[in-house]
Parts: sequence; structure tokens; C-alpha cells
Amino acid sequence: MTPIRRFEAMVAETGGTLDALTPRAGLNLLLRFAIEEAGGARIRLEWGNVARHDDESPGFTFHCEMGGGYPEWFSLLFRFNRGVKVERGGQPEPAWCIGASEAAAFRAATDAWGPYRALADAKPAGATLERPSETSNRPYDCWGARDPGWPVVSMTPEEWDRGEDVAAMSRWFVEFGPGEHDERVRLIHRYLLACCRRLWPILPAGGDLRRSVETAERWLDGEATLKEVGEASWSAEGEFIFMTTEPDDPEVARWARAVAWRSAEEIDEVLDPVPPELAPLPYRRLLSAAYLVHVVVFPGNESRAWTSGRSRRLPASLLRAVVGDPFGRRR
Repeated sequence: MTPIRRFEAMVAETGGTLDALTPRAGLNLLLRFAIEEAGGARIRLEWGNVARHDDESPGFTFHCEMGGGYPEWFSLLFRFNRGVKVERGGQPEPAWCIGASEAAAFRAATDAWGPYRALADAKPAGATLERPSETSNRPYDCWGARDPGWPVVSMTPEEWDRGEDVAAMSRWFVEFGPGEHDERVRLIHRYLLACCRRLWPILPAGGDLRRSVETAERWLDGEATLKEVGEASWSAEGEFIFMTTEPDDPEVARWARAVAWRSAEEIDEVLDPVPPELAPLPYRRLLSAAYLVHVVVFPGNESRAWTSGRSRRLPASLLRAVVGDPFGRRR
């Protein structure tokens, strides 16, 4: 059972629902949950806008950050009506609670914090739970508001067969494709890793970029943990930053020379075209490949590829091969 499901079970044990909670009751439950969580958790509070796609939704966000890493984290949100008046103040001090030893000091600071002091026992307009790693890949936020940057996309079988706009095809597939939403997102993640595999000849052999792709593939196959993927992703980002900040380093120069003799046809289907006047072409190709890998390798980052101009360069034929026919036609 995931952390967010364990917290939902804790709420259910009280005999109530999320909507029945006040901020004080919710925080008490969340502190209890964090203290009892075997893997460790820390609580952080904020007052501000609680809707991703509405600038006028004031409320509390109670973050619960798990030891297992970002995809495990969740937030408890309380929304109040527009125009609610509270004393300004983004966070209490201290803003964090890590373990039972800090709970008393954290409670005292929170009780003295202006927004909480005014609204701790007030009935909110709404309450909900959110996993940021999930909502970043959905067209709607946790309140049901649609992301204006995620336009409604329709797709006919003929458009799917002939399409080249991977961003539009991916958005449509994630929202309307067959099967469970999480599995559709995993298929898009697998597709992006397959794009990274197309770049294998120009990624440094034995380096962190290649290793991060391999680790993410093992995670999709159930053979690696999210923590391992996170660590590999950080290392891949470090290798990318090294390339960008040390272009004259002998190792970076050696990597670029290895790119120079590769056929452009091998890699240009995935990479953005690079004007030669910007920099030596092999080096620019190396950076472009490294950037794509470090952006998409970690689960939850898929939408960063869908919404970028880069997606226009990703191969639609490979997308169709990886996710299959979403219309269920027999070939």
C-alpha cells in the first residue's frame, strides 16, 4: 500500500472523510502518520494558492515528504473561499517537523502562525490529497481544473497512423488511451527511454547518462527501486552539467570526438537540428543527447518532454511501436 493510501486508511479509521476535516484535525492526523511511518517522513506547511490552474484559491498545503523519494510524497490541501482575510505569512518557523522529537516545537510554532491561528478550526471550502508525481502527468489538477497548457486533443485511427506530432499523440494517449492511467504513463516513459536508446552510440560509454537509462528500464520492469532511479538521475544530471560547464575538458573533448564519426542519420531523428555556427556540431549533438536523457529518465518528468518543442523531433513511428494500437485494431 502506498503512503497516500495508508493516510487515506487512517482518515477512514476516524469514521469521517477528508471533506469533514478542519486544518487542525488534518494536521494532527498527518503528524501521527509521519511519526508512525516506518520509512520516515517530514511535514512542511505553507499558506498560499493551492490550485495549479487558478490564481485565486487560497489555502493550506501540508506536505508529507517520504524517505522513499519524490514519487512517494503527497500533500494534504485545504482550500478556502476567495477573499478570505488572514495575516500574511508563508510558513511557520520552524517550517519542518522531522520525527516525534520535533513535534512539540513544531505544534507550538504552527499554533502561533498567523494563517493557522485564524483558520485552524474553520470549515474549509474543500479538502483533497495530491501526489505531485501523478498530477504533473494529468490534464487536471487535484481540484478538477484543467491545465490550460494541455489542450483537448482528439485523435482518429487514421491520424494516429499518420501523425508525427508526438506531443499531441502522447497527450491524447495518456488521457484517452485504453487501460489504467498509470500504465499509460509508464508506456510513455518506456517510449522516452527507447528514444534515449537511439542515442546510445553518442552517450559516453560506462557513464552516468547510460546508467540512468538502464536503471529506469529496470524500475519499469520491477527490478530497481525509485530510490535507485533517483540516485541514477542525479548522477546523470551531474554528467550533463559537467559537459555544459567544462567544454574544453579533455574527457568532454574525447566524448565529442566519438560523436564526430557517427552518422548524423543515426541520431538526427531524435535530436534537434543544431546550426553549425552555434558551436562545433559534435559537441552540440552530445549536449542535446545528454539533455534529453537527464530530462526524461526520472518517472514523473514525462510531461516535460511532451510540452517542449523537442517533442516535434521525437520519432512517432517508435511511439506507435512501443505503445501499440490504442484503438485495438487487429493487423
